Amino acid sequence: MNVLYRVLKVCGVSAVAFVLFASVKIAFATPPTSSYTPGQTLAPGCTPGTTNCTVNPYAASGVNADITSLTAITTPLSIAEGGSGASTLTSNAVLLGNGTSALQAVGPGTAYQVFRTPSGGGAATFGAIDLSQGAAVINALSPLNGGTGLTSITANSLLYASGTNTIAALPSSTDGFVLTLVGGVPSWLAATGGTAYTAGNGLTLTGSQFTVNQSQLDLSSIGGTLPVTSGGTGVNSAFTQGSIVFAGASGVFSQNNSNLFWDNTNNALQVAGTVAANHVKGLGSAPTIVASTGAGTGGLTAPTVTVNGTDTAGTITLTTGNGVLSLGATVFTLTFATPYSTAPNVIFSPANAVTAALSGATGVFVNSTTSTFGFISGTAALTTLTTYQWTYEVIQ
Repeated sequence: MNVLYRVLKVCGVSAVAFVLFASVKIAFATPPTSSYTPGQTLAPGCTPGTTNCTVNPYAASGVNADITSLTAITTPLSIAEGGSGASTLTSNAVLLGNGTSALQAVGPGTAYQVFRTPSGGGAATFGAIDLSQGAAVINALSPLNGGTGLTSITANSLLYASGTNTIAALPSSTDGFVLTLVGGVPSWLAATGGTAYTAGNGLTLTGSQFTVNQSQLDLSSIGGTLPVTSGGTGVNSAFTQGSIVFAGASGVFSQNNSNLFWDNTNNALQVAGTVAANHVKGLGSAPTIVASTGAGTGGLTAPTVTVNGTDTAGTITLTTGNGVLSLGATVFTLTFATPYSTAPNVIFSPANAVTAALSGATGVFVNSTTSTFGFISGTAALTTLTTYQWTYEVIQ
C-alpha cells in the first residue's frame, strides 16, 4: 500500500488508472486446459471462440436431448438416476442388484470356479459346484463327459457299455448265477436240478460246473500265467519262431532255439548236440530209380533196377542187361521224393558177394545233386546179366 500511494502521488490519475488495470489483470486466472463450464469466469485475456476460451453450453432438456457426455460430475449417479451408485468397480467382478442401494461387485473368482448360488441361498458368488446336490445338475452326466448317463443305479448292479458312449446297468442276481453273454448282452445264467443250460458264446453250465467252447472264448485279455496243471504253459511270454517246445523244470514249457530248431521253409529239423536213438528210420515217399547205359541197355535183355527205402536210406538191387555196358557211364539214377537244400553225401556199401568183389577198374562211384544221386562205372565194365546189390545212406 505504501508503494501504491507513492505511485498515485507522483504520476497522477493516468498512473492510477494504469496501476489499477495492472492490478485487476493480475487478479484473473490464466485460461484453463479445457473449455469453461457454465458458472466459471472467463479470463479477460482470452478471445471468445478460441481454444480453451469457450463456454460449454447447458445440455438441452427434454426427451432425446443433446447430452453426449457428462463432465464435472463429482458424485456417482445413483440407482434411481440410472447409475451404479459407485465411483469405481473391481476388474472382472460381477455386479449384483442391491435394491435402491449401489450395485454389489462380487469376485472375481479363482481359476475354474463357477458363479453359483451357495447352499444357504442369497447372493450368488464364485465357488465349486456340489454335484451331490440334485439342484446343481439337471441331467445325467454323459459318458462323453466322464459320467454314466444314468440318473439312478440299483445297488450291486453291474455296469457295461451297451453301445457307443452308452452305459447300461445289469441288476444283481441271486447266489449261484453265472455272468455270461447272450446275443452279445451280459446276462445271468442259472441251472437247477442238474439240467444243462446253454447260453450261447460257448458257455454251458451243468449243475455247479460249466465248460467253455475254446473257439468262442477270447483269452487275450487274461492276465497272469496259466499253470501247466490247468492246461497252460506255465510261462507268460511267446516262444521264438521255429523253437521246439519241451518240458523244462517242474514241467513248465521251455525252449532252446539255438540247439533245437525246426526250419519250416526247408522242412528240416536242426539239432546241435548228440542225438541218441535205438533206431533211426527215414520217413516219406519212396524215391524213384531208372537204369542207364552203364547197366547194359540196348540188348535183348534189358537191365532192371529197384529201390527199397526212402530218401534217407535203403537198398538198391540191379540186374544188368546183355547190351553194351558202357565204360565210365551212369549205371542208374535215383531221384529223391523230396529234394534237399544242397547236394547231400551218399554212403553206399555192397550187399551181396558179387558186389563186394567189385574194386579198382570195375568199381562204381557216386555223383549226387540236390534232387538225385547216381552210380557211375569205372574203366572196366560190369558183368552182363549179373545181379548187384548196395545199401545206401544219405546225409546232408
